[in-house]
Amino acid sequence: MEGRGKETNDAKLQVEERQRLKDETEEARKQVSDKPFLRNPKRKIPIAIASIVIVLFLVIWLVNSCENEKTNTDQIPQPDSQIDNRENKAWSDAVTINTVAGYEEYLQDFKDGIHAEEAQKKIDEIEDYNDWKTALTTHTKAAYQEYLQNRPNGNWTSDANKKIDEFEQLAQEKQENARANKARLAEDKDWNTAKSTNTLESYQIYQDKYPDGRYKSEAANQIANIKEATKNSRFQDPRDGITYKTVRIGDQIWMAENLRATKFNNGTIINLVEKSEIWENQSTPAYCWYDNYEKYGRAYGALYNWYTVNTGKLCPVGWHVPTDEEWERLINFLGGEGIAGGKLKETGTKHWRSPNAGATNESGFSALPGGDRYGNGRFYGIGTGGLWWSASEYDSSNALIRTVLFNDSDVDRSEMLKEQGVSVRCIKD
Repeated sequence: MEGRGKETNDAKLQVEERQRLKDETEEARKQVSDKPFLRNPKRKIPIAIASIVIVLFLVIWLVNSCENEKTNTDQIPQPDSQIDNRENKAWSDAVTINTVAGYEEYLQDFKDGIHAEEAQKKIDEIEDYNDWKTALTTHTKAAYQEYLQNRPNGNWTSDANKKIDEFEQLAQEKQENARANKARLAEDKDWNTAKSTNTLESYQIYQDKYPDGRYKSEAANQIANIKEATKNSRFQDPRDGITYKTVRIGDQIWMAENLRATKFNNGTIINLVEKSEIWENQSTPAYCWYDNYEKYGRAYGALYNWYTVNTGKLCPVGWHVPTDEEWERLINFLGGEGIAGGKLKETGTKHWRSPNAGATNESGFSALPGGDRYGNGRFYGIGTGGLWWSASEYDSSNALIRTVLFNDSDVDRSEMLKEQGVSVRCIKD
């Protein structure tokens, strides 16, 4: 304020000085016109020229003085009240418009104005709101993440984080639903396979794979029904009226007794050979009872050479001697060669020699130790070993058999001379 007062006083002094010079010039002109020597006609022209020069000088001086006065007047600062009024109006206009452009215009005119800080704050608030509105309109996880990146201290950071969490939770739920749906489809497929196969093994496979599955109760009921249905099943051989127990093991149905048929299923009588010297040279179908004692046959069944098996007519119609592959399926179903023997063997020592190791007969197969008859006609092994033919040939002299013994839980696979006599179990076609 002090500076502005000094500049105003200087301008006033300049105006007074110009006025003083004008007065002095006028006074001098009058004095010149009153002097006698100036009235001399001979001096009129020079005096006139001098007067013109003086007048021109005064005009130029006055013009310059006016311009200086104008310049000095323009440089005079406006009073504070005028500046405050302009700023207040600019601020009022910016607040009324309430846009980024309005506040930026105020800052352009009043960079250090009393509302500059508030104007910048308003700009940040409006831009923050606009960014948040854009995120809401786009409504994607990426949009909210971009808002947080641009506005780490924005007014809606908490809301943005919540939105991101919702998107992540929704994505996780979608993944879980997709996995669950995939698992349901897989379970439905396996269950349909179990039902279409409709065997004890197929339902047990489903149970093992889905212990808490949606069909576990139905699977348990089917298993119970199949076991009950096959628990006391019987089959009567029409050839001789003999009734055999049968058992379902996995998807196979087996006779639960050794075969003791004396006729082929076409009614032809099978050759009974008792003498050792005849048996030794026998290369055609034949059977016998262990030690030529028919009473053994009632419990242990008959002993047949492989030529009898190879006719394909030994088992009743609808049944057949199992192949090596069918024996393998049975053994694998029961856990493999190392333990399947115990699950196949009849328990106790009524028919088996002690200790009858590992015998549980949990399969219901009730394997009995019928022994065998060597190629030379000798009998051996009743009570100690059960041997059964397969329909599979090993070579021109031998065929494949399965064996279980009294002293372990194994099932052995080996080959045997075709002229030897061992037991037969039939399996349903």
